[in-house]
Amino acid sequence: MLFGLLISLMTPVFAEGFICDNGDYRVSVYHYNHPTEGTRNGSVMVLVDLNQEEGSQTIGTFLESKGTLANLGGPRYVARVDLRAKELRGGEYLFGTRLSEVKTLTLDLDGMFSYSSPLEHGEWLPGVVKIRKRSGGSEEFEMDCYRYLKHP
Repeated sequence: MLFGLLISLMTPVFAEGFICDNGDYRVSVYHYNHPTEGTRNGSVMVLVDLNQEEGSQTIGTFLESKGTLANLGGPRYVARVDLRAKELRGGEYLFGTRLSEVKTLTLDLDGMFSYSSPLEHGEWLPGVVKIRKRSGGSEEFEMDCYRYLKHP
């Protein structure tokens, strides 16, 4: 058993993160996979409207490299909606709110996941998406989340 654990820890991971959905929307966060960039830091967040036709489901992409995605420590990710970003379809709706009216979107798995007790690929955990609106209001939505690990 110890040998199996050591082998699994030594196996390289090509990609890792979390995929969360509630049946209507999917919020996915993928981490950097290079140690120099911090393998536990979010690199990209993708918003998908599952009710749209295939090929036009992605309504927003947030990138740490462009300053529109940040980690709040642990598995808490904040996407800042920049209406100038070409990776955003501001006219689309996200949880009933027009995306152009959203100021930030937070995917919060804090308290649900810890790197000291890692999950295997596909293991379920609860998550919460928090939307803060430009008008000052906010809403929260429960999500079913799964650990994503891509091995060679």
